[in-house]
Parts: sequence; structure tokens; C-alpha cells
Amino acid sequence: KWALDHPKVKAIWCARGGYGTIRILDEVNFKGFKQHPKWVIGYSDVTALHARLQNLGWASLHGQMPLALGEKTQATAQTIEQALTCNIYSIEWPVVNSGCDGTLITRTGQVTAPVVGGNLSLIYSLLGSQDAIPTRGKILLIEDLDEYLYHIDRMIYALKRSGMLEGLAGLIVGGMTDMKDQEIPFGYDPYQIIWAAVAHEAYPVVFDAPIGHLADNRAIPLGLPCTLTISPDKAEIMVHGKAQ
Repeated sequence: KWALDHPKVKAIWCARGGYGTIRILDEVNFKGFKQHPKWVIGYSDVTALHARLQNLGWASLHGQMPLALGEKTQATAQTIEQALTCNIYSIEWPVVNSGCDGTLITRTGQVTAPVVGGNLSLIYSLLGSQDAIPTRGKILLIEDLDEYLYHIDRMIYALKRSGMLEGLAGLIVGGMTDMKDQEIPFGYDPYQIIWAAVAHEAYPVVFDAPIGHLADNRAIPLGLPCTLTISPDKAEIMVHGKAQ
């Protein structure tokens, strides 16, 4: 609360993720934050805090936390600096065009819209609460770590059935890292699971963005417009640069 309210604090950089943000979310008073807005930086479990800020109309920064920063790529730290100093920058990566069965899983296009979202498990856990993330007209970002494939399927279809995957401006899938299967295989990889839920939609969709539980975890502002461009061989997120 001290950091949220302090008029001279310009950013709050969460030290690590893990678990617990959702337990304290309703105890945090954001009245002082509204008077003195600042960047909140983090990802993974910090998605719950990002969601609250998105619902209050404030931007935040989905980015690497200090605990493991030394193990990440140079671009991981560089994009945090670029976002905080209001620079225009881009995130580029090669496109994955098909899942393991050869199914086309990329939908090309270009859109400019605010980016929202974060960790899929946290987005799922906020469904039905005041902090559920409004996604219509937005570019939705999802990523996750160490989940069973059937649980990814359950969460994605919960988002689909709740309407969160309808009317998106676009969908960015970051790292789906260290996914697990059971003794009897689920039969679908994360690409196929997610694509099946959005295949009938018309908005651009891209996988393997360097965002999430990855060695290369680029920072991206949430709640601010970015331009997503997807071509058959390359994807780019252009961050237009705007500070709190």
C-alpha cells in the first residue's frame, strides 16, 4: 500500500511470482494509486493484479521479475527498459504455421488495439469475479506453465463458454511451457487445443510469442494499444510507447 500510494514512486516491480496475489487482491485499496498512478511490473501470478488494474482503466507492464532476470535474454531486460522509458519498440518472432498434426493454426492480419490478459490459469481463476478481464475489442494474451493438457483444454473452453474469446481484436499465445500429459495421452497439443476453440473466429491468431515462462520473456504493456501484424512467416507486436 505504501508503494501504491506514494507520490514519488514511479514503478512497482514485483520480485517474483508463484502464488498468493489473488488472496490479497481484495485487501488492496487503490484509491491512492488513482491519484498517483505508476507502472506495476510482473507476470504469472501477478496477472491477478494486472487484471484489477485493467478493470480500473490503468495500464501495467507484463514483464520479467527480478528473481530470475539474470537467467534471461538481453531482450528480456531491454524491453522492460524500453517500456518504462516510453520508447517505441517491437517484438518479432517466426510464425508457427501448424500443429503437430499439420493443422493450420495461424490466422494472418493486422490490428491495433489494447493488449489484455496474461497467465491463462489466473485469467481462468478470475472468471465470474469483479476482476474478470473484459476482452471484447482487445488483443488477448495468454501463456502458462506446468499444466496438464486436459487442464489447458478445460480453461480454454471455460473462456470460450464465458464469451471471452468472442469479438477479440486478436489472440497472442505466448509460451505454453513444460506442458504435462497423463499415462493415457490427451491426444492434442496446446496449439491444437487453443486453435480448436477459436478456429471459427475471424480475428488474427498467432502462437509462440516470446512472452511468458521462457528464457526470452519480452515485456509488453497491458491496457495500452499495440499493433499486431501477422504474416505467413513472421509476427510483430509494435509497442507505441506511453508511460503512466
